[in-house]
Formats: sequence, structure tokens, C-alpha cells
Amino acid sequence: MGKITVQKWDAFAEDKLLDFLYQYKETSLFLLDNYQRCGPKLQQELFSGNFKILVDADQICAVFCLTKLGNLLIQSDHKKDYSDVIYKACIEEEISITGFVGGWIDGDLFWKYIKKINPEVSPKNLSKEKLYVLNLSKETGTNHDEVRFLNEKDFDNWHQLDQCYRKETNLPAHGTIDQQRQQFDARAKKEHWWGLGNTTVGCFNACVSEIAQIGGMYTKPSNRRQGQAKKLLETMISDAYNSHDIRTLILFTDQYNIPAQRLYESLGFKQIGYFGLLFWDTENTPDAGTSLSRS
Repeated sequence: MGKITVQKWDAFAEDKLLDFLYQYKETSLFLLDNYQRCGPKLQQELFSGNFKILVDADQICAVFCLTKLGNLLIQSDHKKDYSDVIYKACIEEEISITGFVGGWIDGDLFWKYIKKINPEVSPKNLSKEKLYVLNLSKETGTNHDEVRFLNEKDFDNWHQLDQCYRKETNLPAHGTIDQQRQQFDARAKKEHWWGLGNTTVGCFNACVSEIAQIGGMYTKPSNRRQGQAKKLLETMISDAYNSHDIRTLILFTDQYNIPAQRLYESLGFKQIGYFGLLFWDTENTPDAGTSLSRS
């Protein structure tokens, strides 16, 4: 390999860049979704960021984006550890790196790099998730009358469930409550949030073309083991195919969450690899994730 260079998104034709990401659609869907919704440059939207390309001998070897939230999204060709080059490109941004979301291979390499440059950095959440895929047909999914699309009026109840979900999974919240409301309303208008009563919710965290990623699945502890999550998921699968023209569903769950794995596998989901949710504490470790300000 020659010298790896960092280039802007517009250094290549759009179709070539998207073709690269679609090769790894199961792990690059958040990048694809962010690009579709926000474009390739940092905007006011929380999930926007400056898309950058790693190039080796005129060939794309990675695409990455540090979002306004501080989450780093990486999709590489897995031929080499690109963490050093990506990190140095990210610290030119006026955003602190606070975590990684993406395929486990890229995430694990980047986490090890962060630990190497600052052994004192401590994880708030370091989760190796089982990654599942389901190819849809008319026969998959079942509609349940109790399950419905959520709307803007459901925000307060959803927010309570979301707070419980994040406390239980140790995942950070995204933005202020007003920003969370904006994100919720935007998805609700697209019918990307589902609910069963006031106890179980789920959504499309990302949706591009005929592919969607299911996330935000949560049931109140007192209502578990009653089949609510199964009814919700069965309806989401049916609506994905019939209402949203989705042909491939992706989801991930903690590798130790056996009940969730059994549910997904019972509905036909097949494990295809691992996903990474890695968030670390930068308050006391400024060298590991704090940007170099250009102001």
C-alpha cells in the first residue's frame, strides 16, 4: 500500500462513493442515512458531519464522518487499521470525539487506538452487539391491531420510555429535550415510530432505499414476557414491506441479551456479524477525543 490520503467527499463521483458504502450496507447504514438526510457537510442537524474519504492508490479504502454529536462513523475495507489517519483527520474538526457507532471490526480497532494514545480513558459504554439481517417477502410479518404508528402527541410517553431505555443500556441521550422532540417528530411524520399501548416502542433508526435498521426497541420491565415486543416487531416487519417498500431489515442487540436474540431468531433474523456501540468519558481525559480548535 502507498501513502493513505484524506480527501473531501466531493473528490469522487457520488455514485462511486455510494457504491463503496453499499458494499457494506449492513454496517454503513448510519453513514448512508446521515448522508441522505443531512448531506456531506456539517449542518445544524445533530447527526450531520463532514464526510471524509481515505484513499490509497486512487482507491477508496474508508469513508468516515464525525457527527455534530461527537459520534464517529467509520466504514473501511478492513484491509488495514486506519485509526491513526482517521483520528488525526478528526481532531481538525471543532468537535470532540465522544464515541463510535458502526461495524465492530472498525470500532474495536479505533477503541484500541484511543486506549493506546491515552490509557486513562474510560468507557461509559462498550458494547459488542450481535448484528442480524432479515430479507423480507409478502409472507413475513403479521399486523396486530394493538400496534400503531406513533405521532407527535406521543412524545411525552415515548420520552419517559426512552429515558428508561438509556438508563438500562447505559447509552447517552442525543441532544436537548427540544432536539429530541424534533428528532422524534421527524421520524413520526414518516411513520418510522411504532408503539403498543404506553409500554412498548420501536423505530427505524436509519432508512435508505429498500434497507432499514430497527432500533429503540423497549418494553417496560413490568410488561415483559407478555408477547408485546413480538407483536410490535411482527407489525414493524409487515409495515416495512407493505407500507415502506423495505426489502431488508437490519438490527443489533447486546451479545448477552439472550431473550432478544431468541425473539429475533424466531422471526427469521440471521446473525451476520457484530456491531459496535462505544462511548467513552472525555471529561477527565482531554487528549482522547478532544478536538484541536481552529478558532
